[in-house]
Amino acid sequence: EILYQLAGLERFSLDLADYPELVESLYRTMLRRWDEIYELAAKAPAEVFQAADNISSIVVGPDRFRRYCMPCYERHSAILAAGGKRHFLVHMDGRLASIAALVGQSSFSIVEAMTPPPMGDVSVAEARQLWPGKALWLNFTSSVHVESDETIAAHTRQLIEEAGTRRGFAIGITEDVPADHWARSYPIIARTIREMR
Repeated sequence: EILYQLAGLERFSLDLADYPELVESLYRTMLRRWDEIYELAAKAPAEVFQAADNISSIVVGPDRFRRYCMPCYERHSAILAAGGKRHFLVHMDGRLASIAALVGQSSFSIVEAMTPPPMGDVSVAEARQLWPGKALWLNFTSSVHVESDETIAAHTRQLIEEAGTRRGFAIGITEDVPADHWARSYPIIARTIREMR
């Protein structure tokens, strides 16, 4: 939230380097606020909750992921579990290879918006091996929407085949698709999914 909603990448990077104690203080303050939000969420009737994150290892990196993100996931998944909530998901649509092992150790059950290659750097097959206890809710690879009909269908088949099982696997579209392509690509994706059921 500090990075994406308050500061932006450049300002965050400069402040973290020049004023780490202030960034830490802001983090602790925000963490207390998020604790309150999750305590309220734990009382809500919904069973699935999404962290207000947008993770890419290029921006976050292993050290910051371990230091800032993982403790939040641990803390907030425990609050939700105490309220009887079953699933906690984190939006992770960026490159994930350098934090992949840490994602597997993190306390959430669904990796949401994971983007496979060629835009992401962790394949569905790799994700299944690295994160056997986590469900995958993919972001259909955005760059493929502009490809040929057969390429879109082949990519859809590849994602499903790499998943191995439908349990804990969903294909979604979480990013903007070029306006002149979605009307063509969505039906191809849907038809291919139906054909492979």
